[in-house]
Amino acid sequence: MVVFEAGGKEYTYPQNWHEVTLQQLIDFYANVEPTKPQRAKRINELQGFISDVEQRKVQHSLNYEAEYKASVAELKDLEEGLTDAEYLTEYLPYKARYVQHFVEGLDAMQLHPESLEALFMQLQSIFSTLPPEKPAYSIEFEDVIYHLPVVGMRDSTLAEFISAVKAEEYFKAVAGNDYAALPYIIGILARPKDELFDIEVSKKRAVEVFSRLTMDKAWKVYFFLRTLKSNLLSFMQTFTTMEASAQSKMQVT
Repeated sequence: MVVFEAGGKEYTYPQNWHEVTLQQLIDFYANVEPTKPQRAKRINELQGFISDVEQRKVQHSLNYEAEYKASVAELKDLEEGLTDAEYLTEYLPYKARYVQHFVEGLDAMQLHPESLEALFMQLQSIFSTLPPEKPAYSIEFEDVIYHLPVVGMRDSTLAEFISAVKAEEYFKAVAGNDYAALPYIIGILARPKDELFDIEVSKKRAVEVFSRLTMDKAWKVYFFLRTLKSNLLSFMQTFTTMEASAQSKMQVT
């Protein structure tokens, strides 16, 4: 945590994923991000598209040439069209809400605009840092080790396969930036060694335990799910091929 002083009081703010909890991220996307000014949202969309095209191979980028040029022109108009009134009445209040979300007890509206902008930029650096794309197969939290299904789920029970399917429903929600689903995914998949799956226990643990996970641990589980999904698809394809082969042999005989 970074310590700073404002109005004679000391405050702290997180500087990496290790210092942001899953619940903080859930609340951020539920309560703060929706209040972002429409102009800012559109600018972010255009910047993302432009960056994506520019990072592609030249021949692939040509497929988006007309849309790319239009996006560059629109982005320029939006950035140059921001008025002082819009900046003061929409942008800065949003940035104040953003800062207040991560700095407990701070009334960001009482800060000088330059100080507010500096804090906003510091906090934004967390989101511009890519989360760790290394999956975990167990996570330790508050002196308890929670295990996830082994690679490929080769030794998993039917109940565990069914729970993985249930987790997929939540996974789709997370893919749509509904991070409120993430603790429930972890609750379904992660449990102490030899503990049998119980959907009610998983829901309770999601709310009471996993919502307090720090994001460095939560992201590892998120990327574990990507690996798990790939392994499940491979398993199902192999199973389907074996079943089709067995049926073919039965028909021949």
